[in-house]
Amino acid sequence: MKKTSYRSAICLLAAALAGGTLHTSANADTMRIVVTGIVENNAFGFGLLKNTVVRPNDPVTLTIEVDSDVYLDSVQLPGKVRGYPFNVNATGFNLQIGSVNISRDFRFPNAYFCLRNNDPRVDGFFISQGTDYPTEIPCLIGETTAQNNTLAGYGIAFSRTFNNAPPVPSTAPDPTLTSLDIRGAVGSWGFENLSVFNFTIQRGENSTPLIIIYQTITITNLTPPSLRCNPADIANDDGTPLPPVGVPGGTNNGVTEGDYNLFFATFFDAGPACDIANDDGSPLPPFGTLATNNGVTEGDYNLFFAIFFDGCAF
Repeated sequence: MKKTSYRSAICLLAAALAGGTLHTSANADTMRIVVTGIVENNAFGFGLLKNTVVRPNDPVTLTIEVDSDVYLDSVQLPGKVRGYPFNVNATGFNLQIGSVNISRDFRFPNAYFCLRNNDPRVDGFFISQGTDYPTEIPCLIGETTAQNNTLAGYGIAFSRTFNNAPPVPSTAPDPTLTSLDIRGAVGSWGFENLSVFNFTIQRGENSTPLIIIYQTITITNLTPPSLRCNPADIANDDGTPLPPVGVPGGTNNGVTEGDYNLFFATFFDAGPACDIANDDGSPLPPFGTLATNNGVTEGDYNLFFAIFFDGCAF
């Protein structure tokens, strides 16, 4: 199984707490989101972020990593908003404010990076403890346990919406994002095409002691380009699985007997290498678009044999 199985288990628990069904896949890409800004003002009188330490114009960098195929669709806004849970490893969350590094408060387990697409006619991003609307992600900002208890619930909040929808009377959506697949949101944006933003340390909307001026957001795919020539190319020539299910370094000359052998050896056990299609038989990324995918199903079988005998080579 893939190395993110533990992360996926934690995310499944978080989804159960939040409500909804978490979608997962063995072939996810690791996506990194970096948001930058500078401190505008700071009213904290104690704790790690006290205003004698964190001052106006101090740089701020928020870094989040998520898996592209691990997500929770919004219950209130299905098809409009999708949340990707923060990875729970060391690189899943990092917040640097001036000279101070801030950790998440896992007493509040849910944390999502959310995409908005045509919600309504509006595209954008936000972070949240759920997937319906923006909230802060609680952090540990006290210098002692007592301070952390006093400051419990304070955390980082971020949202940014685009301003690219055609003017009325047009009803066309904002074209900036074309889907809720985060792989399609790779890019970098500053103040261009900006409608509104929020970047603060807050506890609810009425307590915002540290205000940050947003500067940029950058979304990057950290997963190397696929080593496969088409969806049926799942194995090296010797039948061992290609990354990310297997390890790099094997010999792969495209679609060969090795792919046929691996597919038949693992399909009926729902082997992760066989998960090449959505349930309707359309290919998963990078060869298609992510849709409904419940793992290894008849859709994978149908796609494999629809294209295997056509072959492909590098």
